[in-house]
Amino acid sequence: MKRRLVLLSSILVLSGAVISPVMAYAEDYEAQINQNAQQIEQNNQTIQALQQEQQATAQQLTTLVKEIEDTQLQLNQLAQQMSDTQNQIITLESDITKLNEVIEKRAEKIVEQARYLQTENTSSDLLKAIFSSESIVEAFEKIWAMTELTSASNDVLKQQKVDKEKVEAKKVELDTKLQEQGQRAANMQTLASQQADRRGNLETVLSTIESQTASTQAQNADLQAKIDEAKEAQAQYLAQLEAQRQAAQQSALAARLAEEERARAEYVTAHGGTVSTNAYEASSVPSSTSTSSSVTSFVSGSGNYPAPNPSFIASLNGGYPGQCTWYVFNRLAQLGSPIRHSLMGNGGEWGYYGRVNGYSVSNTPKVGTAVSWQGGEAGINTPYGHVAFVEAVYGDGSILVSEMNYIGEFIISTRVVSAAHAAQGDYIDFGL
Repeated sequence: MKRRLVLLSSILVLSGAVISPVMAYAEDYEAQINQNAQQIEQNNQTIQALQQEQQATAQQLTTLVKEIEDTQLQLNQLAQQMSDTQNQIITLESDITKLNEVIEKRAEKIVEQARYLQTENTSSDLLKAIFSSESIVEAFEKIWAMTELTSASNDVLKQQKVDKEKVEAKKVELDTKLQEQGQRAANMQTLASQQADRRGNLETVLSTIESQTASTQAQNADLQAKIDEAKEAQAQYLAQLEAQRQAAQQSALAARLAEEERARAEYVTAHGGTVSTNAYEASSVPSSTSTSSSVTSFVSGSGNYPAPNPSFIASLNGGYPGQCTWYVFNRLAQLGSPIRHSLMGNGGEWGYYGRVNGYSVSNTPKVGTAVSWQGGEAGINTPYGHVAFVEAVYGDGSILVSEMNYIGEFIISTRVVSAAHAAQGDYIDFGL
């Protein structure tokens, strides 16, 4: 395609008419289109990668949200534990307060008893109580009462000690619970803070990805608009070139057809035939927009091949409808030797692509081969060159060919090519 576009931008001379480039070279448009298309492809790959990253990040965010919900449940449980512990703390503080009150009151009694024993001299009082008793029974009762008083004081002291130990134990328990409460609260606060940071980071990543994706998609839209603009300009450029080509071709066609009619008449006369009515009048040349093929005054050659079938189309055809390449694909397929490769290029490129594809190519005319001329050879004015089918080879080195678009698009005709022009061609043997 590119080679055709480059050729279209060249100077095309038909009967002295010069076709100059319009606007810009077609290859420049194609280069713009290809460059933008490549950038769009790269952008699509970037968008795909961003979408994959977005999916992965969204999955991480979903997982994190679940973790946050679980953490909230733990926080709720911790809050309940802290509430229960707080109630325990209040109970402990109440118990400690009550014990302290009991200890304080008991301490007052102990102080009073100690003061009594110090001031009243209990040992002397015990003797006085014994001697002042009227009977032994009364003496024993007084001794027992004083002994009970001493024993009670000892019990009070023991209980006082036990209660103080309880107070200390409860204080230790209280301190432990307070520390546990503080540690739990600190741990949960740290976890909640970390999760909040992670969630913020993931949401930032998602936001960035969405922004990058939107920016890349916008760039793609802009590139596509440029591609469409370049294609439209390219189409306009090619349409103007084609219009110029057709105008130049029509102006040069009449003179060329007269020469071809003369050669055809000489050939028919030399082979004992009768010259038919001139089928090549300029007024009879069909428009290039014709869509059906026709055969004009076909002359059979020494190959004794049947006349071309205008409606026959090869199953594999690499030519453009209505052009010389299209016809040769169809002609060889019609005769039972279809071309196996669709890439044969323009008419002037068949010798090159024939060698590339492994066909025998020579400069010796041979019946049943395709003959290819470059632009400027054998009177071929188009820069694309021309290809035809060899129907006959004569002793003087001239050849009879059948072809399409020598007179006009979709028109199949035959003509004799001089030995000098025949010697300029590449003959591609497709095995017919």
